[in-house]
Amino acid sequence: MPNQSAAVKQKPESKLVYPHQNYPEPGKPLEVAEGIYWVSTPLPFRLRAINAYLIEEQEGWTVVDCGYGKDEVRKQWESVWGTYMKDKPVTRVIVTHFHPDHVGNAGWFQERWGVRPHMSETEWAFANLGAKGFNTDDIEQRCLFYAKHGLPPETIDQFRREVFRFPLGCPSVPDSYTRLKDGDVLAINGHEWKVMIGRGHSPEHVCLYSQDLGLMAAGDQILPEISPNVSVWHIEPDANALEDFLSTMKRFRPALRKDTLVLPSHRRPFRGVHERFDELEHHHELRLNQVLQAAGPAGITAADLMPLIFAGNLDGHQIGFGMHEALAHLNYLMYQGNMLRKTDAQGLVRFYRA
Repeated sequence: MPNQSAAVKQKPESKLVYPHQNYPEPGKPLEVAEGIYWVSTPLPFRLRAINAYLIEEQEGWTVVDCGYGKDEVRKQWESVWGTYMKDKPVTRVIVTHFHPDHVGNAGWFQERWGVRPHMSETEWAFANLGAKGFNTDDIEQRCLFYAKHGLPPETIDQFRREVFRFPLGCPSVPDSYTRLKDGDVLAINGHEWKVMIGRGHSPEHVCLYSQDLGLMAAGDQILPEISPNVSVWHIEPDANALEDFLSTMKRFRPALRKDTLVLPSHRRPFRGVHERFDELEHHHELRLNQVLQAAGPAGITAADLMPLIFAGNLDGHQIGFGMHEALAHLNYLMYQGNMLRKTDAQGLVRFYRA
């Protein structure tokens, strides 16, 4: 990858199977496997909803991800607790990664139930930095980064006006956590769930896989219908995030049963994880070839690529996603030896076909 010797075939018809055609109603969990429930809570941006999962145990409930930290979401959780949880407490909260729609209510869960989140070390650290306006939430540093990669001032202003700041969705982060590491095994309701770390979408993303149940809580690492955002950030401009993402699929593929029911954080649970890996690999191969074809003699910037990576009219929040994803593809091609990166006399970063 990329395939330069022949045209990449267009996207084939998806072979994924969706056991559930409808989403859960607000505040009403839907059982997706014995003792495992799907909860859908709202988001204020275009993804619209995030999934959380409840696993019933003898003494309480394990919750996987806790939603965006706003009142509407918390009211739905209160409804779930008061109506569906059989007077059992939340005894464990597992957060797949640091993005606000996943960690946003972790502080509130801790206050409500006295449970600290189970997270990987890097994701917990990133959440704390973001909550304090650093790292990925350093908006002015992001604006300087975008300008360096060709984004015009008026688009930067739109980003600044419309981006959702981290604390809006994550008002507080617990000051302690329980660390999850790759290969850890958790006992949940009499079954073993293995921690599998994914990369590319976030730095140390936790997925949970039960071999005997054939279930994976995949967070944002494996999504149906939409491609997980793969990002290069200003804090690590030389990162090869797309290689990290593609390598994760190669590691996961032999470990997962072909009939695995994937519980994603967005869209519906599905079967056909190996077919989904094929689709995602094809998607990125197509994008990489398009990037190479778009790079003319004058070179190309990340901003030039945004219409190719993200079609349609982007709002300010999505502009950031588009820039980071464009850089992920450009950096990948650079590391593959297909492109060269140069900074011109005005400080603008351009990529050229090698």
